[in-house]
Amino acid sequence: MKSAAVEYGDRNIQINWIAPGFIKSFYIEKFKETKTDLYKWTIEQTPMKRWVTCEEIAELEYFAVSEKNSYMSGTFLYCDGGWTAK
Repeated sequence: MKSAAVEYGDRNIQINWIAPGFIKSFYIEKFKETKTDLYKWTIEQTPMKRWVTCEEIAELEYFAVSEKNSYMSGTFLYCDGGWTAK
């Protein structure tokens, strides 16, 4: 990804990577029921103490492809509630 950002930068092509954490999707209720301990562990290990919503990821994606983002390239965008910051 970073190599591609360097290679295509002179063509005004931006390349970024969105790395979400655990996503609160349609599957979460089944996951909480069948993997109760694992779900609790992920909440305990995530500094923000919750999973990200689909809407939050969509907002980040929208920004990444919008005209407001005219200069960011070669960047990892972590949206994981602080998981990778630990």
